[in-house]
Amino acid sequence: MDRRSPESAGGDVAPADATARADARGDEIAAAILAYLEANRRAADAVNGVTEYWLRPAGIEALPEEVEAVLQRLAVQGLIEVRRFLSGRALYSHRERGVLGRLRALIRVPRESGRTR
Repeated sequence: MDRRSPESAGGDVAPADATARADARGDEIAAAILAYLEANRRAADAVNGVTEYWLRPAGIEALPEEVEAVLQRLAVQGLIEVRRFLSGRALYSHRERGVLGRLRALIRVPRESGRTR
């Protein structure tokens, strides 16, 4: 399948066609990310890792900018979890992983020093 843009392939494309093509491409990337996370529920990675290790083995060649846009869309939709660090780095993971981590933090009871049960 030719992944070049219509302009680089020598053809002119109407804006609506270009938008539809971009939407379909984003949906293809999103489906591959969600499939990977369903199969690997403990996986978490940054944009470059998702691009290289989640998508490329599935036969999807994508630019990190494309992948980042899709990851952000999935996070806004509540379909995946994103954890942002002070460094600016973001890790993306299965939604369940983030929810379970927060639940564990909420139910963790601190131990009192010097007391035994």
